Amino acid sequence: MPSRSRSPSSEPPNEPPSVDIYWKRRCLDMEQKLKKSEQKRKREEPEASVKQLGRGIPKLASLFLEVDEIVQHYDKHELLLLDELEESKFAGMNNEAVEKLKRDHMVFKEIARLVPNFKKTVDKSSPAALKSLYAEVNGALDTRGDDVSKLMHQVTHWFNTALPETRPLLDPLLCPIKYNWDDEEVRAKLRAAAPGYNYNDNFLLLCLFHNTKGLDEELRGFLRSPLLVKVFKFIFTAPTSSQLVDLTASSSNEIPQANKTVQHSRNSKGPGGNKSIASILNIKAVTLRSLAYAATQLVLALSSAPKWTIKHSGFNFQSFYKFIINYLEDFQGNREHCKKVEDLLLWWNKQVFPHVVPSTECDVRVNSMKALEELGM
Repeated sequence: MPSRSRSPSSEPPNEPPSVDIYWKRRCLDMEQKLKKSEQKRKREEPEASVKQLGRGIPKLASLFLEVDEIVQHYDKHELLLLDELEESKFAGMNNEAVEKLKRDHMVFKEIARLVPNFKKTVDKSSPAALKSLYAEVNGALDTRGDDVSKLMHQVTHWFNTALPETRPLLDPLLCPIKYNWDDEEVRAKLRAAAPGYNYNDNFLLLCLFHNTKGLDEELRGFLRSPLLVKVFKFIFTAPTSSQLVDLTASSSNEIPQANKTVQHSRNSKGPGGNKSIASILNIKAVTLRSLAYAATQLVLALSSAPKWTIKHSGFNFQSFYKFIINYLEDFQGNREHCKKVEDLLLWWNKQVFPHVVPSTECDVRVNSMKALEELGM
């Protein structure tokens, strides 16, 4: 009997999968494993609390204003934009006050970026819920005192380590650059507060400059001192990264690193392996307000103040902070000054975040301010 033949419609025998199908399955399998790994990592690393994120407010938004004050300024600015601000509330506000209101409006937006759902909560919460939120976020302002307490000890240690044979005095670092500290007679008059010799008569302090030999060099070196870079890294990218900065650097073009082999970035770890502030707050570049924060904390740490304070021995740290902020932000449509500040930021990012190239927004900022002026705002 002839064997039964397969009909044309019968299924073909099993064949091994094609190469394309095999790799597609492998890719799908890898994607699933990566997804599970990411979910596990998120479970192991809980999200930062509101208070923890709020610790970024004095560093990135406003060093002295509390959150409820910032919200009030934001609301006032919104009414100003809507032309609904009562004449009685607007009365007495000069151009400087209006400019400050605009900057505080940007401060509010920075807080909304730092603290999830902050604006939504502020807009829709009851007064009792708002009071609770303000108390929680304002409690994070303690970070100011924590930072300066650590720096007070650290700055002395840095100089004793960098210059062990000279046992350097820190007094000249707080001397205004218009005085020649090397002159013994000048030093004596400053210490005696002789007429015409006042430590506190301006904020252009030696610790903020990289080089003070000649006016041109002074202007180029403002806010570029190795010590300020060291302080910034200590606060934002972990103490270990600050150890790389050489305090004896002689050129402001680039601050030499003590050890080029050590990598540092916003992902640097703090004491005990904790994340750095830059990592927690997702700081990817140096900002104007973070620079102002570091400068203020440096001056306070160099002073004889025993702890965080607004005023000490005739020096007003809040006024100093405002001076730095005004220098960095209050360009009033002056493109030349705006460009100078942008160059400063580019220089800073080269020192702290060398792999990040921040966008240049000088023209956008100047044009935006001019547009606001044309609208009478």
